[in-house]
Amino acid sequence: MTAVFEPAKEGGYTCFVEEFPAAISQGETIEEAKANLADALKLALRLLTLDADDVPRIRELMKKYANRPMDLADAALVRVAEREGIRKIFTVDRRDFSVYRLHGRIRPALLP
Repeated sequence: MTAVFEPAKEGGYTCFVEEFPAAISQGETIEEAKANLADALKLALRLLTLDADDVPRIRELMKKYANRPMDLADAALVRVAEREGIRKIFTVDRRDFSVYRLHGRIRPALLP
């Protein structure tokens, strides 16, 4: 993930993260813009929990993709994406996630 800082026409700096379009900010100095961008990222990212109701689907996913093999972290991420209707997944594991399908048929968009 890379933050891009650009001088603003009106002075100061604008900054953004290409992988997270909702994370855009500005500041009078680069340091202020960076701090504001960190706050914007906190709003753009969500921490989602798992509970006992997710376990059967996680097990099903791990069994289905056992040839990869799919680990618990990957299965949990796919399960949460399915449950929450999320179609964009941030991962550095493009090799495995290019194979995984949401609800067995939907290819998620992978970031970065």
